[in-house]
Amino acid sequence: MEDCCTVKPAAPTSPILCPECGKPGRPVERITVKAMLRPGALMRLSAPEHRFCPTPACSVVYFGIEEVFHREEIVVPVFQKEPAGERTVCYCFAVTEADLRRELEQTGHSTATAEISEHVRADRCACELKNPQGSCCLGNVATAVREALYSSDCAARRAQASTGPGYMPRPSTTTTDTARARPDIAPTGPQASSPTGSRMYIDTTTPR
Repeated sequence: MEDCCTVKPAAPTSPILCPECGKPGRPVERITVKAMLRPGALMRLSAPEHRFCPTPACSVVYFGIEEVFHREEIVVPVFQKEPAGERTVCYCFAVTEADLRRELEQTGHSTATAEISEHVRADRCACELKNPQGSCCLGNVATAVREALYSSDCAARRAQASTGPGYMPRPSTTTTDTARARPDIAPTGPQASSPTGSRMYIDTTTPR
């Protein structure tokens, strides 16, 4: 007969810190892990709970009790683990960083956040099945838009600095200039230097 006063051990929970990078992970639903794992990785899934590791430099995506899954075991590229430039920022509606940059270049602003928010309100998103982090992508979208705006602004400033007010094109080098800078090169043409270094005019007309 079981003693009613016996303290039962707590149910196993996932570790909080990633076993490889040591950074805290975010709790993620089991359905997300199952949807994101490649078949070989899914076959060894055993831990009851998992966390998502968002650290960019760490190859671990999910970890649980005595269990880790790495980038190459995930069916899609993971936003946090990929280099900026061509990442998918919204997995449900296939919005990429390239899409954001194109819209910014054409219109000067981005409507991605508003459009995705509208889909969320209409209950069309499926983040728990399509997004490796298992949660809404709007934070990632906002980050990508800020980065694209910053990159676009820097490019515009560089262009303005090279062609805007105060820009002075580099003067072309003439033969005389070259000869002046290089005494070993004899000057040609109607102007030359006298042996004393002063300019003199050389008459090249045919004497009558």
